[in-house]
Amino acid sequence: MKRLLAAMLFWLSLIPLVAAAEQSTSVRSWTDLRGNEIQARIVAADLLRVILRSDEDQTFVVSLSDLTSPDRDYARAWRKHYPETPLADAAFPYRWAEEASGAETAIEPISRKAGEGYAYRSEHYQILSDIDLPKSVAREFLKVFEATRAAVIASPLGLIDGMREEPYTVWLFGNPRAYHAAGGPPGSGGLYSRYRDRLIILLPNLGIDPENPSIGFDYRERLYVLKHEAVHQLVPDWAWQMPYWLNEGLSECFASIPYSHGRYRFRDFDRALFRYLQKYRRSDDQPLVVIEPETLMQSTPKSWLSLVEVGSAYTHYNSAALLTHYFLHHDGEGNGAGLIGLFAAIRAGEPVAQAVEQHLIRGRSPEQIKQELETIIEQQLLDYRWQ
Repeated sequence: MKRLLAAMLFWLSLIPLVAAAEQSTSVRSWTDLRGNEIQARIVAADLLRVILRSDEDQTFVVSLSDLTSPDRDYARAWRKHYPETPLADAAFPYRWAEEASGAETAIEPISRKAGEGYAYRSEHYQILSDIDLPKSVAREFLKVFEATRAAVIASPLGLIDGMREEPYTVWLFGNPRAYHAAGGPPGSGGLYSRYRDRLIILLPNLGIDPENPSIGFDYRERLYVLKHEAVHQLVPDWAWQMPYWLNEGLSECFASIPYSHGRYRFRDFDRALFRYLQKYRRSDDQPLVVIEPETLMQSTPKSWLSLVEVGSAYTHYNSAALLTHYFLHHDGEGNGAGLIGLFAAIRAGEPVAQAVEQHLIRGRSPEQIKQELETIIEQQLLDYRWQ
């Protein structure tokens, strides 16, 4: 009864905030924890930060953790009440945080009928498996997924607002036939189907023996599969309209970010990416093969899937990662403003080709972008060749 009363009082306390948030263009007073006060209106906000603009046209990018509790509640109420409002602003990009980690992962039991497999649950995810996993293994998977969600939210891209209430569902298969029957393409180790809103993972591809499931060296070497597919699952429906190379490249860029024990560390992005791109090299003298931007940008889901099925998509994944990395960390002022603008435009319903030209290409030729990519690769002292 006390808990129910406390919950009612909490929601009643938010009513004035929601009512105030309905005045989405109104100026109000904002105060940080040091007592500094400004008069401004919200122009964008995500789960962690807010962009404020005053009547004098001054813009402030503020972490919610730096604001007083009433102001944090107001910003979150505004975010929830106006789901279509901007998450980020390309003119004033958020900075990357130092790191991101998910909430402490505690497995919650889920009852299942006989023959329906095994289930494991954390705060934002539920795992369904055709084999009985040790709790340590299930917890490891859930930690990866929770941390990846936190990493995407912490990025400055304005991709997700973190307001989703239903859990993300992940199916783990120890049986390859069951994995393929569930829609897993031949040659793949994981797949996200946005039509079913379901992520499927083949455990043997991660080096996990269905007969004796445990976390070992092979799993850690192939962890990028989980990270990559988890990003696909997190991307909202509107973002699937992005070009296919960017869809895959974005997942690859997050997969390249150093991760350990439930924590992503956002630092030295160039070094992390190029170490990641070399994971398929068979020898030190093997050059990095890169698809020319003009060719890569013409990739379609059908052509990409055909490469996956014959095990020949590695060069495409690497090239998509490199091109996306360029737009994230090197294009313009190196703050990802082009991608932030592109995502905001797609989210607002602008034609994708037009948005790509306006925010990413900006009148440049494919050869100009190719030259900029060459500069980045050569700074890493790597041998490479174009395809």
